[in-house]
Parts: sequence; structure tokens; C-alpha cells
Amino acid sequence: MELMNLKRTYVVGDITGVTGLKILRAILTRERDPQVLAKLRDRRCKHAEPAIATALDGRYRPEHLAELRYNLTMWDKYQEVIAELDLEIAEHLRTMRSTTEVPPLGPKP
Repeated sequence: MELMNLKRTYVVGDITGVTGLKILRAILTRERDPQVLAKLRDRRCKHAEPAIATALDGRYRPEHLAELRYNLTMWDKYQEVIAELDLEIAEHLRTMRSTTEVPPLGPKP
């Protein structure tokens, strides 16, 4: 993103947060107006729209957009795989539950 002259690190700390992902997805759908991109900020974002708009005045070269698109695609895929793994782990933990009742512990000496 630095190669596109997007100074998002100054105004959006977590690119994978709500605001960061909204902005990335908008850029990939051909939105280039920094004012419009700044309006995508989540209400919990610490920075105001004018500061975000200034930081998002970029130079969108095709090769940088392609790299951004591929990276976001990989991010989305990783999130899918993590969700599948979470389900698998949860299922495994359910099978590990003890079916026998454990007697209570004795009093402390």
C-alpha cells in the first residue's frame, strides 16, 4: 500500500479490522475518491474522515492493485480455513469429554 502512496498506517492501525477491510474492498471495486473511502470508516475508528481522506490520496497502478487483490483473496481464504479448523477442533474437543462422573475431591488437609 505504501507503493500506492496510501498512508493508511497513520490513520487505520489494523488493516484487517472493519475500517481497513471496507477500504481495501472499495479500492478493489474501483473506488478511488479519498473522500468516499474515508466515509467507510467504522464509528469506532479514532481518526476523523478528513485525516483518513488525506492518507488515502493514492496512486493506483495496475500491478499494485493486482498484488492487493491477490493478497486480499489469500486473506479471505485463510479466514475460511481457520474457521473450518476451529470447527474441527471443537468437534474433537467434544469427543474428548469425559462420559464418566468424576468423584468429588476430598477435603483439604
